[in-house]
Amino acid sequence: MRPEARARRARLFAYAGAAIIVLSGAGAVVGSFEGSQWGAAERPPTRVVQISPGPAPHELTSWPAGQIIDWIYVAPLHAFVASVEDGAQDAGYVVPFGEYSIPSVSWHQVGTYVQDLYYPGSGPAIFTVGGWGKVGSISEINASTLVPYANVSIGTNDYWGTFASNAAQHQLFYDSLSGHLLTVNTTSMVVTANVSLPGNADTLLYDPESGSLLATDSLNGTLLSISPVNGTVLASIFVGVGARTIVEDPAVDRVFITTYGNITVLNASTLSTVAEVPHSGDLYYGFLNPASGQVFFTDVGGLVVVNATEDTQVATAGSLPDLEGPVAYDPVSGNFGVAAGTYQCGAGYGQCVALSSVSQTFIQAAAFSAVPYFGDKTPWDLGGVGIVVGLGVLVARWIAYPPPRGEGRGERNDAVGTPAEIEEARQRWLAEADKHSREQG
Repeated sequence: MRPEARARRARLFAYAGAAIIVLSGAGAVVGSFEGSQWGAAERPPTRVVQISPGPAPHELTSWPAGQIIDWIYVAPLHAFVASVEDGAQDAGYVVPFGEYSIPSVSWHQVGTYVQDLYYPGSGPAIFTVGGWGKVGSISEINASTLVPYANVSIGTNDYWGTFASNAAQHQLFYDSLSGHLLTVNTTSMVVTANVSLPGNADTLLYDPESGSLLATDSLNGTLLSISPVNGTVLASIFVGVGARTIVEDPAVDRVFITTYGNITVLNASTLSTVAEVPHSGDLYYGFLNPASGQVFFTDVGGLVVVNATEDTQVATAGSLPDLEGPVAYDPVSGNFGVAAGTYQCGAGYGQCVALSSVSQTFIQAAAFSAVPYFGDKTPWDLGGVGIVVGLGVLVARWIAYPPPRGEGRGERNDAVGTPAEIEEARQRWLAEADKHSREQG
């Protein structure tokens, strides 16, 4: 075998062994990641929120006649509560409805008319806007008995507003139809501030971190950060046309706002946009489930769920009852209550309610590690085998093609030279032989 060919084969063996070792190690790492951590080659498991329908919508004949105006879930009562306005009788009521059962308390009249209901999420009281005659008022109602026990006058035409609260400071905020931001001390039920806002807020939210109020303005598509002390607009951010419902998740420092075509996700500290979750249709009601880290939005018949930690939409299976009315959510049981006061409730004009529950299910493709690797071998098994084979190839190279004498010890190997060197050596040998012959002659 020519020396050059021998050297080339030795190098090829060395390169092949090294390549097998490197690729086997890399393949073991990538294969293990793909199989256990869902790498780029596989689709990750899809989380699905399953909507399970409850009893069929039914008319509540025991309720007072009228129209359901608002609908909330009250934790201390363990029941959904509605505000019902009877226009014919000039009466407004606060009415309970238990989850699949009759509640232990009865309904109460709170005025000649009633509008919005508000429960801060904790505490012993709920609040409603109503009034007696032309004078509007905010009523404080016992959340366990639904008995009204305090109210504060807010003037005429100050209804159809929106509520927020600062429980730590015993403050209740109300943005009225006339554009006035009222601050009510919930301990004394006294209005402590009354300032004008630039327009009307579709949804009002108190941010405890900044001490400001966040308000959506659907007409201008903006989110306003407002000082509750003097009504000063601290910031105005365009978030999208039709900005309406706003939900905050303090655990992940996120604010979610529904707009036409998107759910805009903001950083709650900086109010900068971090994501836009696409959706179709109008979303009217929004709720946070702190336990699952998910935000729910409804468009009456449908449900849009967003993972607050990932700013991504979660798939849903099923739909809510198609009742044209407000929706409330109980995060403890996972039940949605849908209410309506329309002609679709039986033969006459009455109140219908329907309950649905949500649960988490999972749909996931087969993991990459489930694909057989020459039987039942795992990526690490095959990677180890490949590394051993690579080492074997390197050892075989040194056995089959050992380095020439002196190679590898810093010594020059002159056994084989170039053609010119060989010819020069031959000429020297001939000269030496001729010289030796003459000396012997």
